[in-house]
Amino acid sequence: TDIFFRKEEEGIPEVLTMGEVKRMIQACTTLRDKLIVVMMVTVGLRLGELCSLTTQCIDFATCTIRMNKRYLDLETGRLKTGPRTLRGNQVLFALLQRYYLLERNKCAHCENIFVNLSNRAGADIGAPMTMGAVKALFKRIKMTTRIPGCHAHALRHTFATNFLRLKEKNDKVSLAILQKLLGHKNINTTMIYTHLDYTDTDLLGVGETFESFIKKNLTEVIQ
Repeated sequence: TDIFFRKEEEGIPEVLTMGEVKRMIQACTTLRDKLIVVMMVTVGLRLGELCSLTTQCIDFATCTIRMNKRYLDLETGRLKTGPRTLRGNQVLFALLQRYYLLERNKCAHCENIFVNLSNRAGADIGAPMTMGAVKALFKRIKMTTRIPGCHAHALRHTFATNFLRLKEKNDKVSLAILQKLLGHKNINTTMIYTHLDYTDTDLLGVGETFESFIKKNLTEVIQ
C-alpha cells in the first residue's frame, strides 16, 4: 500500500512510499547500490555517516551498527553528531553479507564499507565512495525510476516517518527513541515528523515492529 504527500517547500520532510523504495532498489545494478538504499531507509543514516562507515562499525553477531565518531558535513561545514548504536535487521544484514562475499571481497584492502566497484568518472577501484559518488548514484536511479523525490536524504526522512508511525500502534515507540536513532542534538529537530499527515493508517499492523515491517516490504526486492 502506498501513502503520501510531498510538502518539503513548507518545511515538512519529503518522504518516499515503500513502493517507490522498492522501485529504487530494483533499479540498482549492484549489491552495493541496493545495500546503500536499504541501509539508509532501514536505519536512517545521514549521507556523510554512510560514507564514513568502516568494517569496525559492523557487528554481525548482534546485527548492530556502531556510529563511533563525528564527521564533517561538507555542505554545511558543521560537525554532525554520530556516536550511537543502531540496531539492524535481517534484510539489511543478509544483503550486507552478500555484498561482502560477492563484491567487496575484491577490495578488502579498504576499511570503508562502501567502495568504488568500477573506475566510473576516473575513480580508483577499491577506494572509498565519496558523498559525490553516492549522490551520482541517486541521480542515475532517479533517471531510471523517474521518482521526483529520489535522493539520499529522502530515505532518512522515510525511515523516520515509518518508524514514528509505529507510535500509533506500539506504545514502546517514542519521539525520544527516534531522536536517539537519528542522532539529533535537539528533540525539536525530531518534532517535525509529528506534523506529517497520512492517508493510510493501516500500513503498520497493531503490535508490528519496525523490523517485521521492513522484512514484509523489502525481502522480495533484495534478491
